[in-house]
Amino acid sequence: MKDFSEYIICSDYDGTLDFGGVCERNVYAINYFISHGGRFTLCTGRRGEGFYLGKKRDFEINAPIIGLTGAQIYDGATEKVVEQYCLEDNWAELVEDIIACIDYMQVLEFVGINETVKINTSDKDECRRVLHSWEKEKLYKITGYTDYNNSPIDSRLAEICFGKCNLTSNGYTTYEITRSGVDKGRGALKVKDLVGAKKLICVGDFLGDISMLKIADVSYAVENAIDEVKAVADKITVHAAKGAIAEIVEDIAGSKI
Repeated sequence: MKDFSEYIICSDYDGTLDFGGVCERNVYAINYFISHGGRFTLCTGRRGEGFYLGKKRDFEINAPIIGLTGAQIYDGATEKVVEQYCLEDNWAELVEDIIACIDYMQVLEFVGINETVKINTSDKDECRRVLHSWEKEKLYKITGYTDYNNSPIDSRLAEICFGKCNLTSNGYTTYEITRSGVDKGRGALKVKDLVGAKKLICVGDFLGDISMLKIADVSYAVENAIDEVKAVADKITVHAAKGAIAEIVEDIAGSKI
């Protein structure tokens, strides 16, 4: 019988586990991996509690979720946030700089402890109103949605954020701002320690996943990952839609499952 008790798999969700849905092959592999002692969780830009509250899942999760690009660790077993890392209290000043210096269309999403609000930066009055009412709030992260046609992180944005926060991206037209030093890699290491796993396996597809791939004991990029992710991964697995997690479990097992 296979024994995966030493392992924890941390998988990105969108574009890695889910690609137009979670395929049956992945569902079977995850549940098989867990039933044979392994730990499986997600490392995602989404809220961790969202995978438990009102969301139907066919696959099990048996370790705390690293949510909000590393800013939150949520334990579904206890329905509690285990750890949270909020932006510095002066985050509104950073937003004002972004609004003033970036001229392409943006929608900024402020992800607070309990609530989320969006503003369109072209509506200056609304921006001022929201910043005034939210500037004392604790934020997990800020997500920017843009119509910029090149990299989601352009040089002006990188310059504004340099030394003030962690800046990354989980998609072609979005960027993510979290507290300095807070990323998926830090979260994955924390969860590895929480569950007492000896070997951390990470898999992803986009820029936000690079930090966890770099610290993993073994890292994988899905076939549909961007080149920057493939460059840092130890191994390239199949396309997300074809059962990447199943391929990883079989790679660990050394045989078909």
